[in-house]
Amino acid sequence: RPVVPGDQLILEARVLKMRSKVAKMAGRALVEGQMVAEAELMASFGESV
Repeated sequence: RPVVPGDQLILEARVLKMRSKVAKMAGRALVEGQMVAEAELMASFGESV
């Protein structure tokens, strides 16, 4: 289902694995309870500047 202006987009994310400064996550986007996008991503955490 295409997302159009005016739709309320609900974003959900959860951490699948966390090791030291690296996290693997899964996420999805929903409109009216229907999934319109999903992703799996990795993030690296470093020192603040």
